[in-house]
Amino acid sequence: MDANKQLLEIDEKLDVLGLRRPTTHDKIRKAWLEKTRITHPDPRGGSREANEAMKELNIARDDLVKISESQLSSTRPSTFRRAKVQERERQRRRAERQRQEREQAERQRRAPWERVAREAWERTEREERERAEHEKQERAERRRQKRERAEREKRERAELQRRQREQAERQRQERERAERQWQEREQAERLRQERERAEREVQERERQRRRAERQRQEWERAARERHWQEQADRQRRERAERQKEGRERQGQERKERVMVRLAISAGLIVLAGASYVLYPLL
Repeated sequence: MDANKQLLEIDEKLDVLGLRRPTTHDKIRKAWLEKTRITHPDPRGGSREANEAMKELNIARDDLVKISESQLSSTRPSTFRRAKVQERERQRRRAERQRQEREQAERQRRAPWERVAREAWERTEREERERAEHEKQERAERRRQKRERAEREKRERAELQRRQREQAERQRQERERAERQWQEREQAERLRQERERAEREVQERERQRRRAERQRQEWERAARERHWQEQADRQRRERAERQKEGRERQGQERKERVMVRLAISAGLIVLAGASYVLYPLL
């Protein structure tokens, strides 16, 4: 029962702000701001009705802010609400009938000239209501234009921020692209330098190889020349030795021939001497 009464009180306070459950504190504050713009007493000369309406709005707002979000977001219906609404409707109809009866009795009591004055007063009231309605519409139109202008400014700010973000993103991409290009150029330059250094090293190794090859060839040529020189010297020595041996052999042969001649001559001499000696004996 207490929960139903509490829900009924919440519904009554929400009715003051023009809200229904479920709701939130943010919606309550927004509704209070909207109602305050409409019923604030300062633009209306501080009338008593505006002050009372503003006081009722503040009380409802303060009471609802103290209520938890779970109770405000509850969708449980209040059993007292329908009876309370029906009772208010019966009271309103009863008061309306009493007012109509009083007005009818007053019209019957008053003179016809008062009917004319009443019609003039009603016409004046109607004109005042129309003027007030016109002013209300103008204020609503101004508020609408103000909201549209605020929305347009908001969209323009959002568009400007979007363009700024896009420009910043493009600049960042350009910086990244420039940095990548610089890094690629640096890497290409390093690779080129490394290739050139490698080529220089290859060329240097090739020069060293050629120099070593030339030195080897020179050493081989020098070795061949030394070998040829040694071979020529050996051939000269051998030729000289052969010549010396030939001369020695020729000299020996001459000596042998001389000795043979001498021996033959000696033999002949001996033979001749023997024959000279023996001839007389014969």
